[in-house]
Amino acid sequence: MKVLALHGRYQCAKVFSRKLAASLRLGFNNSKDVSIETSETGEVRFGPGEKCEGQVYIFCLDAPNIVEPKVRIKGVKLKTKAQKSKYRQKGCETRAWWEEKSQVLSDEARSAEFQSSIDAIRTIHSEKGPFDGILGFSQGASLAALLCTNSISSETGLLPKFSILCSGYLPSLTYQKELIQSGFLTGMKHYHLMSENDMMVIPKKSLHLSKAMGGEVLNHGNGHSLPSCAKFASIVRNPTLLEYPSDE
Repeated sequence: MKVLALHGRYQCAKVFSRKLAASLRLGFNNSKDVSIETSETGEVRFGPGEKCEGQVYIFCLDAPNIVEPKVRIKGVKLKTKAQKSKYRQKGCETRAWWEEKSQVLSDEARSAEFQSSIDAIRTIHSEKGPFDGILGFSQGASLAALLCTNSISSETGLLPKFSILCSGYLPSLTYQKELIQSGFLTGMKHYHLMSENDMMVIPKKSLHLSKAMGGEVLNHGNGHSLPSCAKFASIVRNPTLLEYPSDE
């Protein structure tokens, strides 16, 4: 099974792949029956046994737009600044699929950033696909939702069977809203994972997305991060199951 994974804003594929692998290891309770491997190119694969037999391949894609991080949390005084390039790991710039809000960029420029992301999706689908499903976190989950629309699917060629959306929310650009209104692919399974402790994307925003798409809503306690529970790991391992283990 192949899964396309989309990181959040101000992340990159390499860092996201490591965080995803760490979450899966915790979800599987560091079981020796499941092997999880990562690569320098941002890939994660796992499966039973030492050689990852029956593998799940997860391809983490870099967003094409390099941006300076600016984080604001309502009610919290928090200052951030971009890490100097000399301290960054090569190929691990802070990236975004598009600028959410900008006093500098016009709506046309932000739409151009979004289009460059769609072009990158089309390219990886051609080179690494086809993909059985999509996994996204935060802004990556918002993009993943758009990839499940009829309009974008016809443009990229993606025909995913499932989506796993962590801390997702409805996109804000006018063109993106029109895509949501155009409808989603039929026959897909959608999983919306959210946390009451998430101050960046509050559950209300994720619920708005789940209502637009449909699908199963799951809660976890990790805040604005990937879940590390058994249910999340089981969904990624086999998204077609009807029931998953309890995290209690």
